[in-house]
Amino acid sequence: MWIKFAMENLKKNPKRIALTSAGVFIAVVLMTSSYAVIYSIEEQALEPWRDIIGGDAIITGGFSIAETEEGKYEPIYGVEEKFISISNTEDNSKASFDPFLLIPVIFFQEEENQGSITGRPQSSVEHFLTNNLVEGRLPSVTENKELEGVADITSSFVKNHQIKVGDSIKVLIPKVIDGRFSYKKGEIHTIKIVGMISWGGIISSDSIVVPYSHLAEICDLEKDKASYIAIYVKHPEYRNEIIEEVRKNTKYNVLTMDQLFSQMSKDFQELRTFIIKVLISLFLISSLIILNTMLISVDERKREFAILRSIGMQSKDVLEIILTETFLITCIGAVVGVFTSWIFVSEFISGIWPILKTIFFMIIIIVIMALITGLYPAYRAIKIHPMEVLKNE
Repeated sequence: MWIKFAMENLKKNPKRIALTSAGVFIAVVLMTSSYAVIYSIEEQALEPWRDIIGGDAIITGGFSIAETEEGKYEPIYGVEEKFISISNTEDNSKASFDPFLLIPVIFFQEEENQGSITGRPQSSVEHFLTNNLVEGRLPSVTENKELEGVADITSSFVKNHQIKVGDSIKVLIPKVIDGRFSYKKGEIHTIKIVGMISWGGIISSDSIVVPYSHLAEICDLEKDKASYIAIYVKHPEYRNEIIEEVRKNTKYNVLTMDQLFSQMSKDFQELRTFIIKVLISLFLISSLIILNTMLISVDERKREFAILRSIGMQSKDVLEIILTETFLITCIGAVVGVFTSWIFVSEFISGIWPILKTIFFMIIIIVIMALITGLYPAYRAIKIHPMEVLKNE
């Protein structure tokens, strides 16, 4: 009812309304962009680790690394048992469960050098490494059982030994006897580097990736055993639900990305806290700008409100007018700001959900801002006494 009336009043002071909306526009752009970009940075920072791990979480007997000799470390994957049973997981159409092997080995590249190789199933190799491949091709199980692998082009191992696609690396791979690695029983094998990968330049890994089935055979490991099992949730919206379901139905530990990289998550939490403080400051500044505009508007229109009250306008009608005007001023800057931010953040964020989530968040902020900043000017307008104002006029 009062929208047209409010619009007519706003047209009387276009310059002031334009400046107020511009202030809201700037604040909304900064708020929306900050909120969306921090979400994007966190996702992009965790994505390389998701590719390396091979999923959204892992099932493990107790992921840790132990010092076996001075300066030498060996991966340990369980308190009572080094390897876990793949059959302990159940198939689910919403997620895949991929067995991984992480085997400590000795490289013979100019000199003995302790390192590791990772056995990944072919499905995981194709899904997680295809986009990270920068040269050559992905490894596969060959008919002649030649062990193929891919190395991280940014790793210190590749750089120090100037390894390139087509090179062959001699490596001592231990046998697994009673759940323990035995180098004495191990054999020297040749890994042919068929491709180079990169994890986006953020992190690097010295571990060479080879086919899981071939590595398990070389280590004399049972076919249903793995160092850990990667849980890849096919639909992100079911991630927490699936992980919790697996956690309830397995005797092993289920570690999420946040648990595996708790320090990284802590750093992002601190960054999120800082961003929230900035957003609150911007929210308050925008609210004060709108509040100042509406108070000036009420003071300039005392005579108008006095006449309207004297001919029968109720207090609730005055409240509706002021809140409507406040909401319209807020929306002019906010709507343009949100869509400008959409264009900006869409360059950095993959997928529509983070953007929609951000816009939904901003709509709530805009409504709250309009209601809060409009209440006091409306109260001032309601308290206007028609007789006193008209008498002074």
